[in-house]
Amino acid sequence: MYRRIGVLAQDSPGTMVRIASLAVRKGYELVSFSAERGRDDGLCWCRLEIMETQDRCDRLILQLKRLMETVDVVLFESSMEIDIEKRSA
Repeated sequence: MYRRIGVLAQDSPGTMVRIASLAVRKGYELVSFSAERGRDDGLCWCRLEIMETQDRCDRLILQLKRLMETVDVVLFESSMEIDIEKRSA
């Protein structure tokens, strides 16, 4: 099933590469990756879209939370949450 994960992380060199490569290296089916840099608070916002089961999605979220640069990880479970996220960007 198609799932979207949002990652709020420190905006430091290599952070976005580490987030994307974690998903690819662990064998997750990464459909799309996008990132937004340059926030005033020194953070960046990354979005991963994957085609995985709920169990594998939960495992990826736990792995993303363990990255040192990660501040928060969110699973967008419904289209309403995705719409809210698009409006806040």
